[in-house]
Amino acid sequence: MEQGTRCLRELAVLEIIFSEDERFPKSPDDVQCTSQMWLRFARLGPEMYSRYLATLQWREGEDKVGVLVNKLRIYEDTVTAPFRTHVSSVETRLAEQVRS
Repeated sequence: MEQGTRCLRELAVLEIIFSEDERFPKSPDDVQCTSQMWLRFARLGPEMYSRYLATLQWREGEDKVGVLVNKLRIYEDTVTAPFRTHVSSVETRLAEQVRS
């Protein structure tokens, strides 16, 4: 997830650097994601996240990077929660077997 977050913020920093508008946000989290940013993210970001967020972009319009980073975290929690639950269950069973 950190790789995806970093990728989005790096793309936002590029937008900040090359903007000629003095009123343009100075924080990467406040930059509106453009379709160009999304296309780059879909190509460069981690596949698991970039495909999901690329579909979000086209459905919901242009969000700020900070909003999308939060969506990325929620998505990761949703995707990994069943796996973490399963691992925890296996750990518990193994611990019980070791004690027996």
